[in-house]
Amino acid sequence: MSIPGNIAFLPLLIQLPVPETGTLILAALAVTIILLWSLSIIQILRSKDLSDRKSFFLLLLVFLLPILGAVVYFILNDTKQKDQPEDK
Repeated sequence: MSIPGNIAFLPLLIQLPVPETGTLILAALAVTIILLWSLSIIQILRSKDLSDRKSFFLLLLVFLLPILGAVVYFILNDTKQKDQPEDK
């Protein structure tokens, strides 16, 4: 009796090593940081209310200090949006 080709690899899949919890947490943290960093860069480039000089310095800050630069940008952007009146 022969084993069909699809089922022959099943024991190999079951024996794959499972990453440790610390590795999964670090991977999730890395993905979150990369998303935050890239989102801040995209928002700076698309922002029409920032002058060229402010955009340049914010991009420079985000590229040189990725985590801190992104957090600073989101804090500055949030306070600026709170100061603007809502359009209805």
